[in-house]
Amino acid sequence: MKDLIEKILVYLPRYLSDFGSLFTGPKRFIAGENTLAEDALSRALLFLSISLVLVVVGRAPVGPADTQVWATLGSLSVACIVGVSLSAVALRFAWRIVGGKAPFRSFFVTYSYFFGVLLVLLSLFQILGLGVLKFFEKELFEYVAKGDQNQIQAQFADGIPATFWVFLAIFFIGMVVTSVWSFLAWGAYRELNGLSRMRSFLAMMVMGMLSIPVGLIVFFIAGLADP
Repeated sequence: MKDLIEKILVYLPRYLSDFGSLFTGPKRFIAGENTLAEDALSRALLFLSISLVLVVVGRAPVGPADTQVWATLGSLSVACIVGVSLSAVALRFAWRIVGGKAPFRSFFVTYSYFFGVLLVLLSLFQILGLGVLKFFEKELFEYVAKGDQNQIQAQFADGIPATFWVFLAIFFIGMVVTSVWSFLAWGAYRELNGLSRMRSFLAMMVMGMLSIPVGLIVFFIAGLADP
């Protein structure tokens, strides 16, 4: 554990730099990476690991009072590894159908980076939304953080508070931002496979269909691993 923490602290400045490069130019970042290099996989997993830690730590102040940080990190890590692995398999299959030749390792490394960015982006908007809710509607915030649907509906008996609409708006904006970024980042897979935009579009359609069973499996695994 000590070695892991030291490695994370040493890599943190590089992480921030990589995150900025990935966010502003995902295709350019992957084009500059040798995804088949010996240390490519370890660097991608380290980037993903730091993203996970930042997400769990960042969510702690706006999570349920009884949140167990280490247990949450462990369960999220399991779901993350399963999700990244299955998604990489699905991506390789989708691109192979349209003629892609990039190896599985390239997909795994690339998706590890991309998923790390998506995790942080979604969490930032979630933290912001919950923070607004916590500041203005503390009682409602507690129920939303716990996912207590009955109590949430009870709070809406006299009408939905304006703050809750703000919370939903922030969450919606977060979904739009991550969706647009994911669409732009998709071009990195096209560069890896050296195929046309039309084949890239077809691969995206196939991946869209495969993401449904992948998401269901990850959701099931996450439920089993939830502390």
